[in-house]
Amino acid sequence: MEEKEQENLEASSSVQNLLRRAIVKNNSLETKKAYLKALSFFFGWRKEDPDEFILKVKEGKVDPVQVLQDFVFYLSKAGYSPNSIHLFYILVRKFIKVNVEKKFDWSLVEKPRKRVLEQDRIPSKEELKQILEYATLKDKVAVLLLVSSGVRVGTLVKLKVKDVDLNRYNDIGVVYVRPETTKEGEGYVTFITPEAKRYLTEWLEYRKRKNEQIDEESKIIPLKNATSINVRWIRMLKKSAKDKKAKRFYLYHVHTLRKFFRTSLDLAGVSPDVRERLMGHAGGYLAGSYFRPSEEQLANEYRKAIQHLTIFETTSLEELQKQQLINLARVLIKDESKIAQIEQLLKKKRSEEAIVELRKIVQQNSYEYKAVSVNELIEHLNNGWEIVKEVGGSQVIIRKAKV
Repeated sequence: MEEKEQENLEASSSVQNLLRRAIVKNNSLETKKAYLKALSFFFGWRKEDPDEFILKVKEGKVDPVQVLQDFVFYLSKAGYSPNSIHLFYILVRKFIKVNVEKKFDWSLVEKPRKRVLEQDRIPSKEELKQILEYATLKDKVAVLLLVSSGVRVGTLVKLKVKDVDLNRYNDIGVVYVRPETTKEGEGYVTFITPEAKRYLTEWLEYRKRKNEQIDEESKIIPLKNATSINVRWIRMLKKSAKDKKAKRFYLYHVHTLRKFFRTSLDLAGVSPDVRERLMGHAGGYLAGSYFRPSEEQLANEYRKAIQHLTIFETTSLEELQKQQLINLARVLIKDESKIAQIEQLLKKKRSEEAIVELRKIVQQNSYEYKAVSVNELIEHLNNGWEIVKEVGGSQVIIRKAKV
């Protein structure tokens, strides 16, 4: 769509109404582009202004059902695929429904039968291990980053060294996804597992040993585009005899790694709003949430899924308990020296003994702490409690000075 044509289209009040009411739900640049493309094509075919068209529909001078039927026939004759025709039909119908408060029998519009979508399958951990047996170090890093962070392949190839913080936490790495690298045009934060962090560190050190100049602007995975990763992924599938196809596409196509991430978070009990945030769906569940999770809250929720997202290594229950104790210490204690004391105890003693020490430290504090739900929060605030931290999107750590 030419820039001038898009400006004229967006200037019409009926299109502005659509964008306000329909697109605000997910704040997606791709959705906006899809609507504008469909409407530009539709009104180019109609040779009519959007506002004039809506006015005629409201006055009963134009039957929108018949118009859409004619539009579907036109698209069919022009050779458009059934799926494309359905998409254009849905987008134009949405434009009419948003602007005209009247019900129409859209079932009268005959449309071509949609093609059956390709089937895929989420690989298991064992299958991923078998696939990665034929991977180079670069391939392993790419796959582990996709599996453990949930980023899209197109985002992965745009990640730079400056976008990944391997020092922020002792266990996990942080990935700061820039807006310009995402499908939605909105930045977000996600994480990588200790396993992926170790492989990434090894990968960067390997490149330096090869006298490659690595700086903040260097790509994490120095490949041209998403196609390059897909080619390497297919090569691994073939070598591991995992290259079975549904129809045209592979059962284990590279996007199933993102599905593996989502499923792993669900299995670990990560809250839906945090899950959507970690996948970059900022306009989804979070749009109506009471809280906006901080990075620390997201990290704590993400840690629940580390075992599910770890492919080669295993994390013992004791190690997870130790990390949870450190996280608790960071929530309740401001003194870094005391936090360091807890960490040292966990290196030398059992978790049960560290819990006793943690309780002693908390008891020495002049505040009383407790975790309450959002529903209980107002009552406690009225009784002199104050908010310390929000955790998990549904609970809040609060404190009150001891008498």
